[in-house]
Amino acid sequence: MAVPIEDYAFLSDLSTGALISRQGGVDWLCLPRFDSASIFGALLGSEEHGRWLLTPNDPDAHVVERLYVDSTFVLETTWKTSRGKVRITDFMPVGEGRSSLMRRVTGVSGAVTLRQELRIRPRYGAVLPWMSRRRVNATPEGSEVLFAMAGPDAWGVEGAPSTPRP
Repeated sequence: MAVPIEDYAFLSDLSTGALISRQGGVDWLCLPRFDSASIFGALLGSEEHGRWLLTPNDPDAHVVERLYVDSTFVLETTWKTSRGKVRITDFMPVGEGRSSLMRRVTGVSGAVTLRQELRIRPRYGAVLPWMSRRRVNATPEGSEVLFAMAGPDAWGVEGAPSTPRP
């Protein structure tokens, strides 16, 4: 089902931009510039055309607050579930010489289980990239990078590996 355009928030690093739905999906992102082909294109089709969903894994979860921090393109979305509250902060750093999309999760109260779905689909959803995962450093708390490659293009998603709670 299509998401109404008014339910999207816009992020930018002045070189490109992302559209994030109220449901927690990055449904549109062109890298490295506005005039590049999209790697997330669910806005024009479905999740099969690429998106990065980050949302509570609770069907009764709902957004209690969604706002831009001060006068910035930093988006904070606070979700409430039956077991707690979580805040997801989305932004694109400016001045790094490359485009990046950052998604930070902060537990506000209780315990909230999140669901993440990453579907990188370059060239407006027409290409299925080759994927691999590598540990960045040898320490136990080190991060992992998920690489996606399609022809001459490559993308990386870095983060700490998740550890399931008992």
